[in-house]
Amino acid sequence: MNGEKQKFIGGINFDELRGQRIQVYNEIVLDLNIARTNQEHVFTGTYVYASEATDVDSNVSIRFNELFRANIKLVQGRGIRCPFYRFYLTNTAQAGKSLTLVIGIESADFEIFDVGKALGITGTVVTRSMFDPTGGNTFIGGGFKVNEAAVRAIVQLWNPAASGITAYVKYAGVKAPEAAGGFMWFSYHNAKLWTANGYTSNKLIGGAAPACEVNIHKDAAVIGTPMTYLIADPLVILSQINAEPIRLLAGYGIHFTSGAVDDGVTAAFEWIEI
Repeated sequence: MNGEKQKFIGGINFDELRGQRIQVYNEIVLDLNIARTNQEHVFTGTYVYASEATDVDSNVSIRFNELFRANIKLVQGRGIRCPFYRFYLTNTAQAGKSLTLVIGIESADFEIFDVGKALGITGTVVTRSMFDPTGGNTFIGGGFKVNEAAVRAIVQLWNPAASGITAYVKYAGVKAPEAAGGFMWFSYHNAKLWTANGYTSNKLIGGAAPACEVNIHKDAAVIGTPMTYLIADPLVILSQINAEPIRLLAGYGIHFTSGAVDDGVTAAFEWIEI
């Protein structure tokens, strides 16, 4: 380089950007109580990142450089990389909410990235890294229903309608039914299935109790909407049947049901509450 400054990095003319007296980064705290329609912000940069928000539903839409460009939704943990010299913000009025944007420069091609997916804060896709037992919002629970004549055994993880949280189920494990060669249903339902209580605990020992419940029930019918059925040897323990976490909204539950009457079920769950 012979002592000369490198002018282009990743196709970006940084000498030109320096001449525009840009900042390395800036932060904007948006009051979402106020509705916006294409509110203009003049700032040269290569990325925008939503670093903080009141909750996972707080959002704003952004378009870059020209008004004819498409809007892209930003929520906490989501960012966009692309060169821009101005952007426009649009949002509906969201009472009591705010969202913080960090705007800056780095060398990159166009990209939308979701840091929140690794942190469990976007409310859409949540990865295993969000299950941190030291955080106090990861829970385990389970229950068993012994075989009983003329009815099916059911063990349900239930998120009450008034819980105010969304549960993300990492593990849904079940012991094979007692009957050799038997099977079971894995289903969801929008009603509590309860005859008796199961067991629940915070993975942070001494932490708060979960909002979700483990319920034990019995019924002659297959209740709810089956998602799949499982066939296993009686000695097999089925665990992590869902490769990605299941999002369980308030007022919904997932449950295992014995495939036949006169059979029992033993099930356990691990989940996080946001």
